[in-house]
Amino acid sequence: MRNPPRQSNARARHASVTTTILAAVTVALLPVSSCLLPAAAVGEPARVTWRGDVDGEIELLIREREVKVHKVSGKSVEHAQYLFRSPLPKKAVAVRVDKRQGRGKVTIFQQPAASNKYTAGVRITDGAGGRAPYRVVIRW
Repeated sequence: MRNPPRQSNARARHASVTTTILAAVTVALLPVSSCLLPAAAVGEPARVTWRGDVDGEIELLIREREVKVHKVSGKSVEHAQYLFRSPLPKKAVAVRVDKRQGRGKVTIFQQPAASNKYTAGVRITDGAGGRAPYRVVIRW
């Protein structure tokens, strides 16, 4: 009985490279495709975290995966950044806010509805003089 013919070195290298590339692509795609899944998997509420330095009064307008800052009074916000766990849905949901850092008042002034294109509104009022760092978590 004869042994089966061996693959050439070039063919074996090609098969190995192809397997490595497919494995790398699969691993690279996992974080992108699963970045929104953990919240639903463990029952955590959807949310966005916003932070910035506020001096005066501002409004945060949250729609889908975007947060716009509107200055009501005082100076412009500095160092503003936000991170969504998942997008605000295009439907009426109850939104609440938790102030994690800041010295002033943080309130919800607008719940998402069809009439406002499902945009939530958060007002931050900093009445003390000078800028202060704020960090808020908006959940739905």
